Amino acid sequence: MYIRYAESARVNWAQNYAVHIDPQNQEKWRRMCTPEGYGMIMKSIKTTKDETSFKLDVLIVSELHQRAAARCEEDIVTYDYVKGKKEGLQPWLLDAFAKTWDEQNAAMTNALKKIKDIEEKVRKLEVGTWDRADAVEDLGTPNKA
Repeated sequence: MYIRYAESARVNWAQNYAVHIDPQNQEKWRRMCTPEGYGMIMKSIKTTKDETSFKLDVLIVSELHQRAAARCEEDIVTYDYVKGKKEGLQPWLLDAFAKTWDEQNAAMTNALKKIKDIEEKVRKLEVGTWDRADAVEDLGTPNKA
């Protein structure tokens, strides 16, 4: 059952690349999910990297249980269905992957900066309220009046 989810996710992944990352090659991305020429075919569940394949890690989340239900590792081979053989990763595909890599690194840098800013603000708040030499810890005991 989960393999089908992973296969559907692979098609959605390619469609998202076509729309959001690499729209100038949208038709090529669409055809990657069909047996019409250059496309994708499952190589194996787990193998080593080479110049004719790439990996997709899939996390299937249960909405009902709000937790991970399964994890799949797909090794995708680029395949020419017309020639009937594996084919190397094409430049347009590698360019789209490189663009994604750069965008992920930029997003990570931005997120780390935001985290640092939040931590600095929290520390400033702590120093200004309870992390002072004259601060007294309140253990929650009732006041004796």
